[in-house]
Amino acid sequence: MICNNCGFDNMENSKFCQKCGNPLNYQNINKNSIYSPGKDNHSSNNTVLIICATLIIIVAIIAGTFLFLDNNGNADLTNENQITNSAVLKVNTASFYLDGNPNSGIPATVNVGKEYSGQSMEIMTTYSRDGSNLNNPSAYENHIVDDEGNIQITEFAPIPKYPDYCLIEIRYNNQTYKFGCNMEKRKGSQTSVPTPL
Repeated sequence: MICNNCGFDNMENSKFCQKCGNPLNYQNINKNSIYSPGKDNHSSNNTVLIICATLIIIVAIIAGTFLFLDNNGNADLTNENQITNSAVLKVNTASFYLDGNPNSGIPATVNVGKEYSGQSMEIMTTYSRDGSNLNNPSAYENHIVDDEGNIQITEFAPIPKYPDYCLIEIRYNNQTYKFGCNMEKRKGSQTSVPTPL
């Protein structure tokens, strides 16, 4: 006789369960219909596992969607005018014009790239020849990068000789960047690629 309280299999004509003392019913009882705590707990455990697995899958889908949008959608929001603080500034080219007049100064065009268009930068140029400075600038000049990524700067100090080197210093985002630029000792226009220092 199966106890419908604890599931213990008692002797056939027992009136009380030998395990829990519950009164036994003498009606025909199917063993598969008897309450089995272990069986119900197993079903409950399966239900909990299914719910947990479903929640994990939903969270993974949501997280994946946000990552996808961040990498594809929001990446486009960082346009050319928005530069991160971790970006390393570089000078692509530097162009100079020397007219041979020692009193007219040297205009220069420093290209930092279109991604910096509209950004404010401070710049200073120091010219030298054979290792000796031809000018001694004491302050940075503030300039706005144009649509082509250029900074236009003119050194108006009298320079009696054609320089062979230009030190370009740029302050941007609380950092100072320095570039060295070799020049030809001659009249006219010239362009070179500065080297980061």
